[in-house]
Formats: sequence, C-alpha cells, structure tokens
Amino acid sequence: MISVWPKGKVVSNQTQKQLLKVEAIDMCYEQNGKALYTDRYEIMARPDVKQLVVRRGAPFNVQLHCNRPFNEQEDTIVLSMVVEEIGNDKISFGGGTVVHLPLASKLTSATDEWSATLLESTTDPATGRAIATVQVFISSRASVSVWNLAVRSRLDSTNETHQKEAPSAIYVLFNPWCKNDFVYLDDEAERQEYVVNDSTIIWRNKPTEKGAYGWNLGQYERDILDCALWIVAIPGRVSPTFRSNPVKVVRALTAALSTANGPGVLLGKWSGDLSDGTNPAAWSGSVRILQQYFATREPVRYGQCWVYAGVCATVCRALGIPCRVVTNFESAHGGESSLTVDFFVDFEGQTLPDFTDDSVWNYHVWNEVWMKRVDLNNPKYDGWQAIDATPQEMSDGMYKIGPSPPSAIKDGEVLMLYDVDFVYSEINADKVYWSIGNGDQAELMPLLVETKSIGKNISTKAIGSNLREDITHQYKYEEGSTKEHEVMQAVLKQTSQRFVSSAMPSQMPKAYHIDSEAGNAIELELKPSSENIIGKPFRLQLLIKNVTDKPQTISGTLILKHSDYTGKFTKLIRNIPFNQSVGPYLEVPLMIELSYDQYRSNEFDQCCIRAYCIAELKGCRNKIFLVEKFSMETPRIEMRRISGSKHGSIFVTAELKNPLPVPLTDGRFLFEGSRYSDPLEIRFPSVAVNETVKAAYPVSQLHKGKAVITVSFVAKELKNLLPAMEYLNVRDSNTVSGDVLTVRSVDLCIEENGKSHHTKRFSLMSRDEYSGKIPKLVVRRGQAFRLRIFCDRPYDRSRDAMSLIFTVADEDQPTHGHATLVGIPVNQFPTQLGDPLEWGAGIEAIHGDMMQILVKPAANAPIGRWKLDFDTKLLTDAFGRSYSLPQPFYVLFNPWCTDDQVYMEDKAHRHEYILSDTTLIYRGSYNRVRPSVWKFGQFDEHVLDCALLLISKIGKVSATHRGDPVRVSRAISAAVNSPDDDGALLGNWSGDFSGGTPPTKWVGSVEILQQFYKKQKPVKYAQCWVFAGVVSTIARAIGIPSRVVTNYSSAHDTQASLTVDYFVDKRGQIMEEMSSDSIWNYHVWNEVWMLRPDLGISSDGDYGGWQAIDATPQESSDGMFRCGPASVLAVKLGEVLKPYDNNFLFAEVNADKVFWRYTGPQHPLKLLRKDVLGIGLFISTKAVGLWDREDITSSYKFAEKSEEERATMLKALKQANSYFSRFYLNEEFNEVYFNFELRDDIKIGESFTVILLVKNRSSEREHNIDGSLHVDTILYTGKDRESVKVQTFSITLDPGTEQSVEMLVEFNDYYRKLRDQAAFNISCMATVRDTEFEFYAQDDFRVRKPDIKIHLLGTPVSQAPLEVEITLENPLPIPLRKGLFHVEGTGIGKPLLFNHPEIAAGEKISNTFSMTPPYSGRMTIAAKFVSKELDDVDGFLAFEAAPRPEDVILETENNEIIARTDVID
Repeated sequence: MISVWPKGKVVSNQTQKQLLKVEAIDMCYEQNGKALYTDRYEIMARPDVKQLVVRRGAPFNVQLHCNRPFNEQEDTIVLSMVVEEIGNDKISFGGGTVVHLPLASKLTSATDEWSATLLESTTDPATGRAIATVQVFISSRASVSVWNLAVRSRLDSTNETHQKEAPSAIYVLFNPWCKNDFVYLDDEAERQEYVVNDSTIIWRNKPTEKGAYGWNLGQYERDILDCALWIVAIPGRVSPTFRSNPVKVVRALTAALSTANGPGVLLGKWSGDLSDGTNPAAWSGSVRILQQYFATREPVRYGQCWVYAGVCATVCRALGIPCRVVTNFESAHGGESSLTVDFFVDFEGQTLPDFTDDSVWNYHVWNEVWMKRVDLNNPKYDGWQAIDATPQEMSDGMYKIGPSPPSAIKDGEVLMLYDVDFVYSEINADKVYWSIGNGDQAELMPLLVETKSIGKNISTKAIGSNLREDITHQYKYEEGSTKEHEVMQAVLKQTSQRFVSSAMPSQMPKAYHIDSEAGNAIELELKPSSENIIGKPFRLQLLIKNVTDKPQTISGTLILKHSDYTGKFTKLIRNIPFNQSVGPYLEVPLMIELSYDQYRSNEFDQCCIRAYCIAELKGCRNKIFLVEKFSMETPRIEMRRISGSKHGSIFVTAELKNPLPVPLTDGRFLFEGSRYSDPLEIRFPSVAVNETVKAAYPVSQLHKGKAVITVSFVAKELKNLLPAMEYLNVRDSNTVSGDVLTVRSVDLCIEENGKSHHTKRFSLMSRDEYSGKIPKLVVRRGQAFRLRIFCDRPYDRSRDAMSLIFTVADEDQPTHGHATLVGIPVNQFPTQLGDPLEWGAGIEAIHGDMMQILVKPAANAPIGRWKLDFDTKLLTDAFGRSYSLPQPFYVLFNPWCTDDQVYMEDKAHRHEYILSDTTLIYRGSYNRVRPSVWKFGQFDEHVLDCALLLISKIGKVSATHRGDPVRVSRAISAAVNSPDDDGALLGNWSGDFSGGTPPTKWVGSVEILQQFYKKQKPVKYAQCWVFAGVVSTIARAIGIPSRVVTNYSSAHDTQASLTVDYFVDKRGQIMEEMSSDSIWNYHVWNEVWMLRPDLGISSDGDYGGWQAIDATPQESSDGMFRCGPASVLAVKLGEVLKPYDNNFLFAEVNADKVFWRYTGPQHPLKLLRKDVLGIGLFISTKAVGLWDREDITSSYKFAEKSEEERATMLKALKQANSYFSRFYLNEEFNEVYFNFELRDDIKIGESFTVILLVKNRSSEREHNIDGSLHVDTILYTGKDRESVKVQTFSITLDPGTEQSVEMLVEFNDYYRKLRDQAAFNISCMATVRDTEFEFYAQDDFRVRKPDIKIHLLGTPVSQAPLEVEITLENPLPIPLRKGLFHVEGTGIGKPLLFNHPEIAAGEKISNTFSMTPPYSGRMTIAAKFVSKELDDVDGFLAFEAAPRPEDVILETENNEIIARTDVID
C-alpha cells in the first residue's frame, strides 16, 4: 500500500506540542475561476454551495485556516487528491487517480508534475486563525474527472495526525491555455471561440445566411458539466486513467451520444412518427437534452445529425476540448464505404432503394476537435480532428467515427486511424445512377455519373462573428486538379470496390463511357419558375432544347417526390408523363405546378422535393436521365428584447405567423438561454391561418455579461423552421457613468504612417476596393506613429483620461514583466513620449470630436502583431469604457532609429538592405562568376505574416524575445530549413526533384513563402542560394538589414579540424567514402546587420555590424540545423569560440585543402599536397546602388600569406584538433616540373582539352613519369562525382626536355553525365619512377551557359507602355525540346510564360511583350529558360524609368521638396 506520508523529520529542539489542525479550507472560487476561465460554470456561481472548477497544467490556490501557524521544521502537511468514483471506476495510486502532495515551502523549478507549495502565511484579524495560502499545480496529464481533496497534517515529533476534507469537489478539465496539454490552442481568439463561447451557428439546408441556424451550447448551465463527465465515464466507458487522453475521450463520445451502441444520450430517428418525442427540428440548443438525460439516465428522443453535433460540441467545450461544428453539403453516405454512391432506376424512372443503402444527404453535420495527435507521431496530423456522433458506420465494433485529421483526409491516407476512409468517402465519392431496365436479360448500364457533386461548401462558424467560414480546402484539393486526381488514384490502390461482376467495372470512379447519342440531340434542364415558399404553390419548369437542325420527338416521365434531407426516405407526390415534339434549335418549356394540398404531407417536412426525369428520344434506344432537388423557403421566427415589464426586468419575445393555408396543431415554442436561464416550452394547441403567435421568455440576471437566447417552433404541419437566436448583455445598472467618453472609431492614418515609417509598400497597408480588404497598419519600433480617434464628444483635458493597452496578439498570457502587455496613459502633449526604450503616447491635436495622438513603441519592443485597446474614464470615476482596435497592427525592427539594435546609419545602405526588393545572387565557380536576379518580394501579400509565423511557430521564439535581433535571426536560420522543425524549405541535392520544383527554377521568395503560409508544409526544393534568398526576404520584411553573400571554394569541414581532407587511391581517384569533408564550388549564406552587446569588445572594436547566418542545413548547432549569427569581425579575427558557430564559418573561408595518399588501413597516410590558398575566394555580394559585384573577402579574412593571416590561423588552430597525425611527407623533389591547366572560357556544347605540361629540369638525369588525367562531373557541393573520361600516360623525358599530355573531352563524352549546374572537376595523378615523389593537382570549373538577352524597344517612362524583347541562342549541337521562358519584373504583373516546343541546334529564338513601369526609378526584368536538354539559363536587365513630364519636383520658398506621387523610395 502506498504511504500518504513522507518520511518524518528529525526534530532536535522541539518547540511545538500542539498538533496543527486545518479547521477550514477556502477554495478561492472567484480568484481561481477568473485565472482559469472557469468562473462562468453554474457550479462556480451558485449563491450557496459551490464547486471548484479548474484546468490541468495550471496552478490553483486554496487557503488553509489553521489553529496555529505552519512550522516547516516540525509539521508535515500532505494534500491528497483522489478521483471520485463514477459507476465501476477503479481508483488507484498507480492509475494516476490518487495523488499525495507534500507541502513544500518554496516553488520548485517549472515542471509538469503535481505539486503543492506554500505561498504565504498570514493571520485572519477577525478570527485569529493562521492562514496558509497554498498553490496546487495539476499535471497537464491529469485525469479529467471530479477530484476530492483532503488535507492531512502531522506533528513529526509525536506522529499525531489530523485530516480535513475540502468543502467541495474539484472538477479538473482539459486546458487549451496550457502548452503542455494535448489540447493546447495557441491563438486567444480561437480559444474564446472554440472553448469559451457558449453558442454557435450551424448551417443546414443552404450554405448561406438563410441556412444559418443558431444553437445554444450552454456548456456552463446547471448539470451540464456533471452530465458531460457522466457520459464519458458510463456510456463512453472511459476509465479514470484514460480520461487524460483527449483522443480516447472524444472517440468514446462519438459512441456514447447515440443509442446505437447501448443506453446513450440521443435516440436518432429519420422517419416515421415523432410524436412520442421531440422533433429534431425543434431543438435549438443542447441544455434541455443534456439536463433531461442527466435527470432520467434515459435516452432523449429524438436526434438527427445537427443535434448530435450540437450536443457533442457542448460536451467537448464543457470538458475544455476546443470544438466546432462543421457542415458538409452534398455528403455521401455509402453503405459499404465505397467511393461511389449508387442509385438504381427502373424503366419508368423509379429509384429502387432495395438495391443499395447508399444516399447523398443534402447536408451532414459533424464536429472538429483540436488536439495534438501524439498517437500518430507526426505533427502534420496535429490540430483539427473530425469526429461524428451520428450513428452511421461501425468502427472497432461500435458506431463511432474519428478522430480523423483533415490533413490525412485531404491526402487520401485512408488506412490511417481513425475512420479516415469513411470521411474521405463522404466528401469525395462519385454519384452514379444505374438503369436496370426491364426483364431478365436487362443490361445494367450507367445513366448518369457525377464526379464533382459531392463534398461542397464545407462550412463552420467564423471566429468572432456569425458569418460562414468555408473550410472545404482543408478537406480536399480543388475538384479536377492534378493533385485531386493523384490522391484519388492513390486511394483506389488502397481500397477495394464492391462491383466485381463481368457486367460492371470493378472500380467505380473511372471515366464512364455513356452513349450520349440522345443527349447530343436534346438537352433537358429542371429549374424553379419562381421562389418556392412553403404553403404556396410549387412551380417547376422542364426545359427541352433541341440542339440539332432536325425536328426531334421526346417522351418520358417527370417524377416528383418528397424527400428527407438524407435522401433515404422518399414518397411519391406525382408522376407526370410527357411527349413533346421540338423543332430545330428550339426550346420548349413544360410548366408544372402543384398546389399545397397536392404536396402536403404530415410524414415529411415538405421542404425538400426531388425531381427525377427519365426520357428517350424517338429512334434512339438510350435513356436521358436527370435529377434535381428543390428547397422550399420557410418563414423566420422574429425575436425582440424588451426591458421593464410584468415578465421581469429583461425578457425576449418570439413571434411567428402561420404561413400555411391550414391551421397548425400542437404548436410549441422551445426557448433555451445561457447564463442560467432554464429552458422553457410554451404550447399552442391550434394556430389559425394567418394568425401570429407570440411568447415571452424571462432572462436570468444571476450572472452578468453576454447571454444568448435561442428559440425554435414546431407543429405537426410545420416541422423544419430554422431556430432564431438573440444576443444580449446582462449588466448591473449605473456601473458606468453616461458621461464617460466613448471611442467610436479610429483612423490608422495609413498613408502618413506608411510614408514616415517606410512601410507603405507592404501589401497589408493597401486597401483593395474590389475584395473589400481593409488595410492593416505596419510601423517600426522606436518611432512615433499617428492615430486619429473619433469619439462621441470632444475630449476634455480637465475631466477625461485615456489609456492605451497593448498586448501581443498571439501571446497566451501577456504580462507586464515579459513586455508582452503594455499599458500607458495618453499624455497631454506630443513631446511627452518618454524614454526611447519605453512606450509612450501624447495628444497632438483636438478638433471637435476628433483627437489626434502620437504613439511610440519602445525601441526594444517585441516585433510582431499587437492588439490595441483604448480605455476611457472620467478622472473622478473608477469605471470606464473600452474600445478595441478591430484588427492587430504590426511592429517591425527599425534601422532608421538610433536606439534600435539594428540601426544602420547610411541612407544608401538602408535603401539597399531594407527597401530594395531585388538583388543579385552570385553562383558558378571562382573562375566563372555568374550573377542571377532574385526577387525578395518582402512587401508582397502574406510575406510578412509568413515571416512572423516562421519566427514564432517554427523558430519557437517567445513573444518576450522577439525584440532581440540576435535570437530572431538565429531562429530564422533554423526555421527556413526543415530537417528538424518542418520549416519553410526542404533541401535536395540528389538531382531527383520529382514531386517539387527544382531549385534552379526559383526566381524569388514570394511564391515559396506564400505556398508555405497557405499549407504550412515545407516547400520542395531548395539549395543554398534559395535558402539564402528566402532568409533575406524574411529579414528585410521584419526590418533587419540583410544581404546575400557568396563564398567561392567554400569549405565544409565536418570534423572541425580546419582542414578539408581528400584521400586519393593509386589510380588517382578521390575516395569520397573516406571523408564527409567537401569543398563547394560556391556556397551562399546571409549577413544581417545589428549590434552584438552579448559579445563584448575586441581589440578592433565591438563585434557589431554584419553578422553571418546560414539556413542551409549542414551542421547541427545546439541540437538544431542552424548557423549564426556569427560576427564577421570575429570570424576574421579567428575568434572561433565566440557564439554563434564562428568555428564553422571560419573553416568555410580559411580551411586548408589537404590531399592524402591512401594505400590501405594498415599503412600510414602520405601527405601529397597542402593548398592553403584555395579556400574562401571572391566572397561576393551585390554592390550598394549598383547592379555589380562587391568583393567583401577582406571583411572575412586577412590577405593570404600575410602576417595577420598566419597569426589568425595559429590562434584558431590552438582551439581545434586535427584527426590525422600518423602520416609522412611527400618526398622533396624539384627535378620534374608539372603544370596542369585548362582553357578558361568553355561554352556548353563545345569540346575542351585538359593539358598537363611536364618538364625535366635536370641536366643530367632521364626521368620516367606514369600518371593519369581525370575529368568528373560533380554537384556544386563537390560531392557525387561521376567519371566522364580517364586517360593514362607514360612518358620518358630526356634531360632538359619537356612534353605535354593532352586529353580531349567532347560534347558527347560529357553531355549525358552533366549535372544541373554544369560543374566539372579535373585532376591529375603522376608518379616519377625510382623516386618517392607523387604529383597531384585538381581544379573545379563549369562550362558557361548562354545568357538570355533582354532589350528595351524604347525609352522607359513611368506609367507608359514599353515593348521588351528577349532572345536566346541554342548553344548545343542538338535540338532543345519543350523550351519555356519565364519572365518576371516590375510592371509585368503575373509572370509571363513563352513556350517553344523545339529549338534547332544554333537557332536563335525571341519573344516580345509589353510592360508598364508603375513608377520612376530603378527596376529590373528577370528571365529564366528551361528545356529537357538545357536548364538553369537566365538573364536580367536593370534599368531606370524616367518620370512623366507632368510629374515635376517643386521647390517652395522654404526649400521644401514636394515629392512626386509616382516615385517609390
């Protein structure tokens, strides 16, 4: 048995003889409720006996009232928490349902374990009792159950004990506010919507406002929480131990809410007599259902899909699981989970339900719950999970569905847990109508196949409003897209379909061949002739159109049926035969009208009529089949709020006018209300024709705040009215003075702030009149921005006060101490903005009801999205009013602010490294430097939001630390790659780029970041320059100056030895398997500009300025693939121990290249050659203000062979170790001279010659030389070499003579082996016989690809059309196939694509297009060309557009410059 007590203390000097007794326990209901968002639960708000509701993964407080103070030296207190048994629950310490917590005197370090800590000891002045305030922390894995608390005390010197039970139980819930909880939801607005909000909107009938249906969730109402826990434990059969797992809890809920598996909550019924229960259409909320079930423990009659979903959402939110209601329109329900829904039609057009259980529901409603899916072991599947309590399909032997990740459903992973296959079919199946004909020999033929009619307008309530949010894209790819087809084909391979006879295809979702001879001659269309309203005549048109030049005769039957919303239950209304002749190219309408008496039915709700038409053309054996459904509009229930009458101080009324031409019988209003207003039913035995009935509902004022009231109406004759919903606020009277200033609206001064903060080019700052997009404010920290506040009256400086409350938008619990919550007063004057490192605000002007203020974010404020609230009050009052800015604003780093850590003094540098959205990235090799254009697009749509997402979510930088550019830039270097964190880009150096975009095809960052932002999955594929381009985009977007840097002959020293080691075998071949070191032809990284106060001061000054960061995933740093920021100055000075990753950067630019002769594992290594000059060449970046290269090698290293360079290397070597110590030196020998060379400029398509010149310098001795020449193709990383040609030689040199060895490499030798960047490695190995001397040399080069020539056919002028020509000549001796130009540039709009199916050898191609420079100033055009035989060909043109003649710069008398509106700074 587990002991409650810890080991007793040894008391040497006993001072206490009286046992400490806990006489009362204060559960601190109000304090705990507010802190844990549980104060709205009815059991927490009762005026008499309360119960405590808390959330796991968070602390709550209790106060122990004791007979004397707690003495830590002599007393032991243990708090015991035990789960309260429900039914046959088994409670045990090992099952996590019993916890004993010894009271500690101080807070322990942050863990996720249960604990009890003494916070404070005080004395109650009224009673004289000692009060111990205790904080209890609940593990985030605790069982979600009712727990009982007992406090035990012991006097250790005597072992005497006492026990006190807590006055109430403790309800422990899931905690979406806790990062360690599986249900953690990181957005506060989403938590408010999906956990706190006690009402929702459900869509039925239509995905429009007319289909919106208010539902009172009521998770806080009387008995609801107790009922939710009962459902999980008893019909759900989840033991207390497993109630900690949200996957098990929600899966059990989907089974427990229906009676299909036993005595569940709701009995489903879709047909027949509903008079012995409540028609599902009459429910407008969950409260009455759950209260009735909890009171009787008997299933409630009746439910249908939206009722199950509404109740499920209530239970989930009550337990703390984020949940929303989802409607799928045109929802497939295949009886055998096939990917088709099959209907069978006889010769007369009647559907035959006995042949299939399949159906297509007009709509189907399920739920989504939010949680981490640790059971699936892939973060891709975390987030929303589909669950469905409507009993449809067996899963694990019970009727239950889910949880299924929509991401798995979308990608067709139908074998995944749980029930992904069923939900996939609901939204992706094909609809097939089959004709079974007549007679025994009738052939089964498809009449109609619909492949795009299932899974439409998947809808849920939008956050913070009653509008509809369409989430179809989360469940499926666009219909007809390539991806949708690929997913369907993959699903078909994993599943088997049910039709396997010889008469039918074995797999239904194929392109059916239907003989359409009849359909090609006649077109049929069914449509309503007017809006159909229930109670009015139903009117329909059958349009028959002859599309041929000959008369046609068509005959058939139109069948009208009542249908429920599932389509499974139908009843014939009328058969209408027709026979019609139609002249050539004529259209004939057949009008059908049904009176109310003709379509009246008490079995159906009369709101859905299905029309089937089967016809045949005279002289044609094939059928024409058509099916449509039509909805009848129903009246709305009108609701009003009325105060101060006999019904109570606040009540709502509902009224409805009978729309039918017959009296209504057994009518009733059913009200539900939140804030502890009990459900109410008001009956009307009879309602005459055109009579209006009214009912009033009193609203409880026990709890103040927002309340929601829902009401429905149902009668025998009228069954499908949508409930109505009314919101109201229950307030204390006279809380706020009517004189308090009220903020009506706020003008963000977008244009003024955008100009002064250099942010006007962000797409967020622009208004789109067409889409209605509202501009969002983007400003920079450390600099004031302007707001205009419009109030209900003028601001009075002598009596009004205003404060501004700023909170980080994505922070769970913003606090002052973490700089994520800032409250400041609005001072009287604009000069009172305070210290640069503090937030400040001051009044700039007051004009009537408008007040203009300046607001200054602190120069070290966290960057990101901020919310802003305006609090107003009278100086004499304690209470006030609040106004929230409708949407967050953005705060960025500020290189223009001298107090910002990223301040950059030079204006031209700021323009180049912050505002310029295009650059040059240098690639190629040190002997063939090749620039290409890269568009950053930092101001484009979604780029800034994506940058912030990568920093916070992928980079995991807390809001507190987002003001530190060092932390932020280090996080960026990790977040842009994806090996360990699902970042923005997936690297690929294999040469196989299937399933993604080859790195050489990217021309900028925008498409990459927009794709990642939309899907939040790594974008395929990238190599170093792509990583670097995206990094600079992110840095510039958030305000950190950044540039792209290329290091030629870049060392990748994996062993930190400061050498790159190559091992050569006896044939002269490099042995790649011997070392992971490599030398890249070039490597591209980034530099960011900032101060580095964390590094101190060097002999050459501080380490601020340019800092190198590298997102290419090469080496792990602190457990993640990232690099930097490394001070460039520290790299130059050899400070390899400075953070971050200076050792790696130092090796990249300074390592020595060493070649070793390897003769076997038992032999020492022979040092063939050491090259100290071959690493870190031509370090390049784009020059400031020029389209040219700037060489910055000197900022990374001292001049080669200089005293400073050797001293720096020795300093670095003292801190590094070399792995190769057992070797011998190559023999010193200089009688034979070798010179190994290659012609420099070689164009792709040409042959080239490798030349070795050998000279005998001896005047006496003859020398014999044996050797080989090698040409290999390699990746630009120096890896994966493939031999192109090898030539061995043996020569004899007489004294004083020389001889050359040449190897010709032709196009056909290398073409098939050429890699994507046309890089080669040439090498020579030679041995002088009768000596120990071996010569080895190697070099890298690339063949030159052609440039795309871009010519302007005119003078570029702002806002004037301009013709541009691009040309390219095929350099290969073979044709180019499937050629494609891709052209981007300012003023072009969307990228232009020009196809060239085949380009002959030597042929020159060209294309001409028009562009319009949008402004005057610098701009670029960039072009890419790819084909099957030649890719990675590019070209660019930088030019200046002149201003229009009418755009003149004016000078005023005060020498002010009036800027042109068409110039972008």
